[in-house]
Amino acid sequence: MDIEEQKTDAACVVSLNGRLDALAAPALEERLAAIVERGETRVVLDCAGMAYVSSAGLRTLLIGARSLQQKGGTLAIAALQPDCHAVMEASGFLSVLPCHDTRDAAVAALS
Repeated sequence: MDIEEQKTDAACVVSLNGRLDALAAPALEERLAAIVERGETRVVLDCAGMAYVSSAGLRTLLIGARSLQQKGGTLAIAALQPDCHAVMEASGFLSVLPCHDTRDAAVAALS
């Protein structure tokens, strides 16, 4: 999985490209922890390029969201592909994490 980070005025946008599975989850968990540690409170995960998410990936998203919440922040999901959307909806994640159709909509919602 490729993980790219971009800072905007309103949020830190993390673009995910590839499969968020047991192999990729630790790298994302470390990246999110570093983002929280440096004081970011608004993070958007741009999932337009994420083709797959496993239970390990879902766990990583939950850990990141909880870490941000403990610092008074928010993690938002953007641009989920249909298969990933179905997995996150079935697991109940979409009732816990804000999800937006586009990256721009997610950034705007957090600003």
